[in-house]
Amino acid sequence: MTQVDDRALATFKREERYVVIKLSHFDQPNAIKARVLEAIDWRRIPGKAGLIDCVVVEHDWPEYEPVWAMIEARCTPVAAQGDDVSGTFVDNAWRKYEADFNGMSDAEIDSESEASRNQINEAEDWLEAVASWEAAGKPRGATLKASSHAG
Repeated sequence: MTQVDDRALATFKREERYVVIKLSHFDQPNAIKARVLEAIDWRRIPGKAGLIDCVVVEHDWPEYEPVWAMIEARCTPVAAQGDDVSGTFVDNAWRKYEADFNGMSDAEIDSESEASRNQINEAEDWLEAVASWEAAGKPRGATLKASSHAG
């Protein structure tokens, strides 16, 4: 008898599950954040987290549709071999680079992966620095030099 996971019957559908507020769109971001956090805490269901650590990709970023495609690939069930459809989820992102994988040794793939992780870490460091800089009021010139020597 074939088993079917409920997820295997469902078609992927984008859902609106979160509300995101971009603080830089407000003239008093700290006040807005405080009021939002207060409202969240007041209405939060006991036992549920008030804030969730997540990544936001805005609709006008070039990564937007590829990220949706990655989520859909992750959430779309693929039938397992044989008659058993167990709702196994397979990420086929590797197929985009299949020719690269076929032409590289495992050591070369590991080296490229490490280099990519380093680039991601550098990009994350940059984005954290930009966010910190923005939160500090975007200091420039003498203000920036004076604050960097204060530590």
